[in-house]
Amino acid sequence: MKCLEPTSVVAFALFSGWLSVPYFMSYYMLKGANDRKRGASAFTVCLILVAEGVVLLTDIVYVHPDAQGGIAVLMVPILQLASLPLLSRLCDWLSKKLSHS
Repeated sequence: MKCLEPTSVVAFALFSGWLSVPYFMSYYMLKGANDRKRGASAFTVCLILVAEGVVLLTDIVYVHPDAQGGIAVLMVPILQLASLPLLSRLCDWLSKKLSHS
């Protein structure tokens, strides 16, 4: 996938920064968890987010490489950022459900 190779230091920094945004967001979510239950929920969300990113990027780059792979790689952080609040709500709901039973 030749289009994924940055041609300058600035391009590399921008590309790396864009791919890192969801992980920084999940780090701050994990850091902001102030009790044990929210911490466990935030940790679960972080694990799912990391697994999602690894699976999507591996699929795009190695399993099904094609001409649109560069665009698809740039879309992965958008998908991860969109799933972050949904996963957070789901994990909060599950932790409340499990603590009541």
